[in-house]
Parts: sequence; C-alpha cells; structure tokens
Amino acid sequence: MRCPYCGTNNDGDSLYCTGCGKRLPVGQSAVTQRPVQAPARRKKDNSNTIFIVIIAVLVFALIACAVVGFIVYIGRTATDAVQVVKSGYLGEYTDISVTELLDNCYGSSQKGTWSSGKSSDRKTVVQVKYGSGGETFVQFEMLDDSRFKVVSMSVDGGMLYEGTERQTALNTDYYEVYTRKHRGLCLSGLYFPLECGHSQHRHQHGRLCFHRV
Repeated sequence: MRCPYCGTNNDGDSLYCTGCGKRLPVGQSAVTQRPVQAPARRKKDNSNTIFIVIIAVLVFALIACAVVGFIVYIGRTATDAVQVVKSGYLGEYTDISVTELLDNCYGSSQKGTWSSGKSSDRKTVVQVKYGSGGETFVQFEMLDDSRFKVVSMSVDGGMLYEGTERQTALNTDYYEVYTRKHRGLCLSGLYFPLECGHSQHRHQHGRLCFHRV
C-alpha cells in the first residue's frame, strides 16, 4: 500500500506508514469485519410472530367453544322445560297429561305449537299456541325443574286475566276430557289440590298447579 504523504510502499495490512509514520487512511480496510447478525434476529422475530399467532388461535378456539357450549346449554334448557310441561299433569291426576288436555280441548284442527323463552324477570316461560293466528294460547312459568304454573291464557282471542277465570276454564276442560276418557264414572269426587302436588285438602275450585310425571 503506497503512502499518500511520502510515497513509501507499505504492506497491505499496515496501519501506519513505515516511511513517515503517519496513519494510513486506508489501513482500516485491513481490519477483519464481523459477520452481520441481522438474519439471526429476523429468524427470532419470525418465531415470536408464529408463537403469538398460535396463542391467538387457541384463545379464539376456546372462546368459540364456550359460546357454542352456552348456546347448546340454553337450547337444551329450553327443550327440557317444554318437555317437562308437555309431559306434566294437572294436580294429582296423572291419567291426563297437559298435552292431552290442551290438544283435546283446543287442537281440533292441528296440534299445538310449543316454544320456550325468558320473561322480563329472567324466568323460564313455556307457551303453547293453537290455531293459525295463535288466538288460543296458554303460558306456563317454571317454578323449578319439575313444577310450573299457568300465568296467562287466551281462548279464541279473549284473554283470561283473572286467576279464577283461568282456573274455571281449565277445570271445565279437564272435566270434559276426563268425561270422554272415562265415560260412566262418577266425577263428584274430583278435586284440584290447593298446593302443587302435595296438598291433602279438597276444594272444588282450587288453584291450578302442574307437576311433572
């Protein structure tokens, strides 16, 4: 390497001129450069990105499973409530189910359409409708997993607001269906229990309660 100051020729890896002693401006080129580490860092960044994506997918899958499980649970609860009411019975008389009673009285042309939902106070309500326009319907409120009561009723578009009206209507319906089913029997001993399935008192117009078979 030729010195630009004095013209002395120096070795290629010299840092200083052997002639004048000045530092050679190109001497630093002889210093060995370390390899660039950028590719290794980029590989580490890619690994972190893949890890984050995997975690995000797992979290999304867990949330999706929880949502699906909740929907299935709600649907199953609603279905169970409908089945409890449909297979339930009036008072202590297990020979006529709720479905048989109502279908015989109001389902002359078609069977009732059953559904279930939540009321404004988050109680489970089961409803059965009859007729194309649903003018006749009965609503039940679940008291627990096996007991329920009538909370609303309409016959041919006429609402039965008072509890005594609903009691009288359902008492009459039960009397008619029971008479057709058991012709020739004495019905003077029929009564509806005042409590849901466990009262020991007899009364001609007791409060209508229902219980699952």
